[in-house]
Amino acid sequence: MAWSRGLTGVRNVFGVGRSVARYRSKTAELQSEVPQQYLQSLTKLRYSSYLESYNSFVLLRWHSGKYKTSQKDLLWRSFCQDISALFPPKNDCDPLVAPSPVFFGTPLNVPTMDQLLGSDPISDESECFCSFQHLSSQDSAVALRKYLETATKKSKYGPRFTPIAVGMNLSSSQSPATSHIQPLLEESFPVYRDLNYEKLLDIAKRIQPADSDPMKAQVKKLLETLAEIGLSIPRRTKRDGWLLFTSDVKP
Repeated sequence: MAWSRGLTGVRNVFGVGRSVARYRSKTAELQSEVPQQYLQSLTKLRYSSYLESYNSFVLLRWHSGKYKTSQKDLLWRSFCQDISALFPPKNDCDPLVAPSPVFFGTPLNVPTMDQLLGSDPISDESECFCSFQHLSSQDSAVALRKYLETATKKSKYGPRFTPIAVGMNLSSSQSPATSHIQPLLEESFPVYRDLNYEKLLDIAKRIQPADSDPMKAQVKKLLETLAEIGLSIPRRTKRDGWLLFTSDVKP
């Protein structure tokens, strides 16, 4: 099942097995016996590992005012299933197939992520969820775009989780997708700042429709989607290669 692929990644993040993930009370008891400083160090180590292993992440805000807190875990699981369904099944023989994202089972420790990225606070929200994924092919660029579009799709109940930041590692040597983004931004804006919706769309439109490179066409659509959902402010971080697309309006 789609969720099982994501759940496996969740277990890897926190270093827990199937039985511990299933019985949360046991996990809580274990955490209460472990010094907080050790847990913080472990969290930092895990986050750093994922920043090294993946070249993109999505940070999402939980709409706590619209739904009951008791529904949070169930809604997050349902959301992860919906997003995983957008990604083709993993195929180790085909590097162009985009594997589903790795979803974190619990809210992200945002201050720890800020520290690792060396960035200004990504969000003031107390509960943000996160997924990591590879942006390394045409298929993965399409899947990430659909991910963002699905998360912001309007419904009568409103969104469950809204993207508030997208991180990309532009120094990833094996990613033709991210290698297109940096030159496009640098072409018009040598310093990543003060980019608004119109400017980001203008950058995307610099890619001509008749361009023979299909990857560039998908990068164009991805940049357009980022602008359309309000993540139109690219910010460089102190961590080598990482760029954040955020909103100029605090959620």
